[in-house]
Amino acid sequence: MIRKNSILSSKEAAKELGVTDARIRQLCLDGTLSGAWKLSARAWLIPAVALRGIRTRKQRTDHNKKEFNKWCIHQMTA
Repeated sequence: MIRKNSILSSKEAAKELGVTDARIRQLCLDGTLSGAWKLSARAWLIPAVALRGIRTRKQRTDHNKKEFNKWCIHQMTA
């Protein structure tokens, strides 16, 4: 777990969220990760608190699978 007041590189943020470094750079360019600043073409520094509340596709998919499984079980027992 990363401390709240730490600064992460784009690679570290990508690992934390389970996405690619390119996706993190895109989120920085879009302004989704507030407080991020660009060091070079591929290097960004991102405050750890900016990652809070960011939901990745993987996280949404895992949630959807759980809901689908609950629905299947309900349908089979009904």
